[in-house]
This record gives sequence, structure tokens and C-alpha cells, in this order.
Amino acid sequence: MNDEENKMDDGLKELLNRVQGNSEKTDESVEAEEKTEKETKKKFVVKNLFGKKKSRKKDESDEKAHKAFKQLTDLNDDKTVTVNLRTIIGGDVLAGQWFRRQVRFLLFLVVLAILYVTNRYAYQQEIIENKKLTLRLEDRRLRAVVATSNLTDYTRRGRIVENLSDTTLKSSKVPFYYLQTD
Repeated sequence: MNDEENKMDDGLKELLNRVQGNSEKTDESVEAEEKTEKETKKKFVVKNLFGKKKSRKKDESDEKAHKAFKQLTDLNDDKTVTVNLRTIIGGDVLAGQWFRRQVRFLLFLVVLAILYVTNRYAYQQEIIENKKLTLRLEDRRLRAVVATSNLTDYTRRGRIVENLSDTTLKSSKVPFYYLQTD
């Protein structure tokens, strides 16, 4: 109560000095004026920082935003900061102490994610190349089988006899025999 009475007395003294036109200012009145000037400058900075205030509801939200901004940017503050959708979307989280401590780890995670995606892409390219080569090999095998069957067909005795009918050559009537060698 004494503090309130002293403040009221100081206010009354200052009011009397102004009414009487006294130009003499006491130290207390000078300090009070400096305090009010500092407060108005802070309010002006806050207004310019967060836009002009139009309603009481907006004033409260601006004050909350200002407090949240202070909490996030205070380096010595070890309090936990509430992270909600508004602070994430607004970008306030990026200015926080937690984010600054975790920047290296987050960059490491980003690098790992990039490596994961590139590895997956390279794997898919290998699978596509493997499919192409498998189809090519199968095609070559089929061609080899066809060529072998055609060659077998052309070298049959009946086929050879048909092809020799125009010539003076004739097939032998004697069966094959093998020469024995030592």
C-alpha cells in the first residue's frame, strides 16, 4: 500500500507542478517521464513490428505473439517453448533456441534423405536395365534355338537327297562305316 500511496503522491506533485506552471522538475518526475517515453517507444516498435493495433482482441494476440517471439529468440532461456501449428507456419520455430541447437542434426537428416532418394532412383535404374538385358538375352536364346532347328532341318538326309536331284551326284546305298585308327 505504501508503494501505491507514494505513486499517487508523486503523481499529485507532478500535476500540481504542471498546473502552477513551475518549470522546476524533480528527479522523480524526470525519471517517470523517461519511463513513459521508453514505454511509448516500446509500444511504437511493437506496433510497427506487428502492425497497427485496431482492437483489444488484436492487442492481446499481438502481445502473445510478441511474448512467443521473445521466448523463441531468448538465448539464455531454458524454458520449453510451446510449439503449435501457428508457430510452425509463422516461422517462429526457426528462430528458437531448440532449432539453433539442432541445425546440424537437421542438416544431417536432410543429407540422409537426399542420399535415400538418390539411392532409390539408382536402384530403379538398375532394375530397368536388368529387365532390358533379360529380354535381350531371351530374344538371343530364341534366335539361337530357331537357327539350330533350321540347321538341323537342312542337314537331314531326305533334304540333302532332294537338293541333289538336279545334279549328277547320288546318295550312296552303302551304310556308313567308321575307320578304325590306333
